[in-house]
Amino acid sequence: MNDIITLQARLDGAALKTLSTDLTRACSKRSVRIDAGGVTHLGAFGLQLLLSASRTLHRDGGTFEFVAISDRASDQLAKMGLTPEAVSGGMI
Repeated sequence: MNDIITLQARLDGAALKTLSTDLTRACSKRSVRIDAGGVTHLGAFGLQLLLSASRTLHRDGGTFEFVAISDRASDQLAKMGLTPEAVSGGMI
């Protein structure tokens, strides 16, 4: 089973360096599992990083999935015109 990346509560500019490192490591295994259950703020740059990882993985035959997502993170995705399924699908 692959490791799960647990996102920080605030996925803003300050969290991007750590997230980028974690995603790079996980992408090398061709599978990323994200726990966003504790996310209270999902910034646009954090979302962009997640989308990039998802697209890259799908292009290379890998998988990207949310194992949990908070209501606040889902609401913030919706305000940006997305769903967790759209992000996971790598089609954006």
